[in-house]
Amino acid sequence: IVVAGQGKVAFLELKTPAGKDLLGKRSRGGVMSEDQKLFQSRCVECGVAYFVCHDWDEVEAAISEVWND
Repeated sequence: IVVAGQGKVAFLELKTPAGKDLLGKRSRGGVMSEDQKLFQSRCVECGVAYFVCHDWDEVEAAISEVWND
């Protein structure tokens, strides 16, 4: 997801949170692909905000970090 406004931009990668499936088996949650990792590193190199979020609280924290500094 791209969030932009007030002269700022941030990229948010949304991933499935870790947890348990219906049989009680642990899942590790969403994992970034190699292409996503490459894009993340390019953003960081250019000073562009990039976040990997697993739940709504992390999304809110990421947006607050960029727009409430």
